[in-house]
Amino acid sequence: LWPPAELAPSGTNAGSLVLRVEAAGTCALLMGDAPAAVERELALQPKRCEVLKLGHHGSATSSDPRFLDAFTPEIAIAGAGRRPRSPLPNSRVRERLAARSISLWKTRSAGAISVRLGRPGPQVDPFLTRPFRED
Repeated sequence: LWPPAELAPSGTNAGSLVLRVEAAGTCALLMGDAPAAVERELALQPKRCEVLKLGHHGSATSSDPRFLDAFTPEIAIAGAGRRPRSPLPNSRVRERLAARSISLWKTRSAGAISVRLGRPGPQVDPFLTRPFRED
C-alpha cells in the first residue's frame, strides 16, 4: 500500500513499507514504521482489515484515530520489547484501541505472536502460554 511509486526514496519513516496481506477473506495490515501522516493518507482510501500490526511499535505517533476508524481492525499487535522508561505501546495508543474495542496483543508479554488468517476470522497464537510479567 505504501510508499507510492512516485515517492522518491528518502530513508525516512515516511518511506516505510506498508503491506496488506489477504487470505481466506481476512486481512492483516503491516505498518512498518510509517508515521501518522502516512496513516492519515492511507485512511483516505479505507478498506476493512481485521488485524493491524501497529506502526512504530505503538509509539505515540502511530494509530491515528482517523486511521483506526477507517480500517476498523479487531486485533492489534504491538511488536516491542521491555523498555522501562518508555513502555510501548504508548498509553494514548492503548486508550485509542480500548475505546474502539480492539484487542491488543503485545510481544513484550506474549512473546512471538502468530496470526492465522481465515474463516471464521483471524486466530491469534501467542508463543508464551502464560504471559510474561509486565512491570
